[in-house]
Amino acid sequence: VAGWRREVLDAARSPPGLRSFGLRREFDMTEEVGSRRGRCHCGEVVYLGRGTVLAQSCHCTDCTRWCGGPFNAIVFSDGIQIDEGEDKLTFYRSSEGAERGFCSNCGTNLFWRTVPPGMMATTLGSLDDNSDIPELSRRIFFDQTPQALLSAHETPTLTREETIALFQGAKKSEGADSADEADR
Repeated sequence: VAGWRREVLDAARSPPGLRSFGLRREFDMTEEVGSRRGRCHCGEVVYLGRGTVLAQSCHCTDCTRWCGGPFNAIVFSDGIQIDEGEDKLTFYRSSEGAERGFCSNCGTNLFWRTVPPGMMATTLGSLDDNSDIPELSRRIFFDQTPQALLSAHETPTLTREETIALFQGAKKSEGADSADEADR
């Protein structure tokens, strides 16, 4: 376990790797957010990302299948440290050039990294606080975006409160329908 942990950390901290992916210049154009903690859904895997943040969205078919939509990726210039749950973190080879990591307890998708190690990204949604993450720097593999997502900006949007009210209304409606059927 310790060997792969060192490999994960080395991959995430590797400035030459970031340069080889053309990201060093992009990091220079983004804001420093310091350190940022993140975790899986059950809380077993906890990590700390450090440094400047680069946000990008990947629309490739692999990421769309992995995330159920675009992979909103966060790369930290100074790397990612796994603080808790190393034994719950599982990586698998998802393509010739990449591995993906998830919590083996709850299944939360957490990390994507290159093979051989050189760059590692985490999911925007796994950050404890993502309120001040800068705008996406780019969208990659955009030509592979599913048609259903291309018109997403034209669809109605609901706040958290509106969404909860919508589902509560549906539950009340289902209850009324059941009561009506019982009266018949």
